[in-house]
Amino acid sequence: MGYFLAMMPLQAVSSTPWSDAAQAAGGVGAFLLGMSLMTESLRQLSGEALRARLQRTVGGPWAGMAMGVGMTVAMQASSATIMATMGFAAAGLVSLHAAIGIVAGATVGTTSTSWLVALTGVGRAWFPWFMPVILVGALLRFVGKGRWSDAGGFLAGFGLLLAGLNILRPVMAPLVSALGLLDASGTTLGSELALLAAGALAAALMQSSAAPIAIAMSALVEGGVAFRVAAPFVVGASVGTTSTALLVLPFSRAAGARVGVAWICVSLISAVLALPTLSVLESFAQRWGGGSGPLSLALFHSLFATLGAVAGCALSKLLSRWLVTRVPDRGPALLRHIDEIGGGVPTVVLEGLRRGVAAMGAVALRAADARMRGQPAAGQDLLDDIRNAGRALRVAAATAGTEGLGTEDMERQVASLQALEHAKAIRRMLQRDDLKPPPNPHSSFHDFMERASAGVLAAAAWLEQPRGEAPSAAMRKLVREAGRRRQAARLGTLEATGAGKVSVDDANAHLDAVRAIDTLVEHAWRLVSDLDVAITARDADDDAALGEEVS
Repeated sequence: MGYFLAMMPLQAVSSTPWSDAAQAAGGVGAFLLGMSLMTESLRQLSGEALRARLQRTVGGPWAGMAMGVGMTVAMQASSATIMATMGFAAAGLVSLHAAIGIVAGATVGTTSTSWLVALTGVGRAWFPWFMPVILVGALLRFVGKGRWSDAGGFLAGFGLLLAGLNILRPVMAPLVSALGLLDASGTTLGSELALLAAGALAAALMQSSAAPIAIAMSALVEGGVAFRVAAPFVVGASVGTTSTALLVLPFSRAAGARVGVAWICVSLISAVLALPTLSVLESFAQRWGGGSGPLSLALFHSLFATLGAVAGCALSKLLSRWLVTRVPDRGPALLRHIDEIGGGVPTVVLEGLRRGVAAMGAVALRAADARMRGQPAAGQDLLDDIRNAGRALRVAAATAGTEGLGTEDMERQVASLQALEHAKAIRRMLQRDDLKPPPNPHSSFHDFMERASAGVLAAAAWLEQPRGEAPSAAMRKLVREAGRRRQAARLGTLEATGAGKVSVDDANAHLDAVRAIDTLVEHAWRLVSDLDVAITARDADDDAALGEEVS
């Protein structure tokens, strides 16, 4: 279909501003559809290795910038990179300092699309003959499986992108003239700001900077606008594409929202630096780009984007501090690792699930320990938060699903969900007040409670900071000891009750307390063991993905 759209004699119809606008709208639609298909296919083809590499980007902003460039070039969409980074930050996988670098790199990486359009589409007489690749891509997409299907999606998307450019090119000059853009000089601050605003509005409406930049390139080729007019328009388009962040910010938690705001800040820094140096950047781009064509405009885009990215990384510490104060954490702390967006990356949601279960379990275990020590109100104010966290974690697990997950990721999901059930069981014990100590405890009970308390606190500490070996083996020994203590307590209490040394009520309270501690210790052991499996599976999956990337 794209082939026939590209080859049909659209100019046979008498040209009017309305027909030109309709044709341009169709060209933009084909371009955006092609970009979307390309991005999704590239994300599937290269996503796992890049996600694993992103998880390892825990250094400063400069390493993050290199990663942001690589991810965006690979996926051909800065918004996809930044949405994924928002999810990683919300899950606690990437620090804000490194995330700012990734965002800065994404603004540079997105200029690769400008180069792709300039080199393969606009102004190339041969490119309509490339249109049959849409048919090849579509066949691979629908008939192929796995990576072949994704490769077909990329080819079909690329063909549609070229078809859109072919539709756009012949109508740009008359359309620009009809809109009065030829009258824009681009030489005064007022006209530059107006063109910048026009580019930002176009990118915001299309939710893409690539389409407005392709329009500007088409207008350059057809002589519709001068280079000095197209340049500030491209600057505005790079700012307008951050409107995607504005759409998702209300639904993001603080850690992810800070990354979205950082994207807006870095883009604004690029624009602020580009305006006073516009003439210098334009001259350099035209000199080394071979004139005033699309290649020069792509070079100009790369120049001011790199300038802003470098400035953003240099200011990352100041920006980080400002973001933390201006975008404070909202809502219960237990929910901070779960982000409803997740960047469209299931592995991000899974890591947020694991961390969320760990945080929930640690809070519940510390409250349970306080209850054992005779603090009946301990954790009472957190019961609703723990319940809401459990529900949010279930929703996050359902959002992740199983499609596209590797074996290790599925193991992580199952292990995290099993751990969630044990954390919820501890919450129910708190709600029922099962862990209150007996009225007249004897010395053996105190000894048992102290040993159980030490194990529970060790488990909570590991859940909060899972470094080193998990205390699974020690907890398993404690579970066995608790089982023996429970049997011994039952026999001893029955004998004492029969001899009249202990009242029936005291005996029942003592047995209930021992039984509750036994149950608590077992839930704590299983909680730690399951989350240890989730961490081990994550590390194995990361190593495998990185190995595939290297090979």
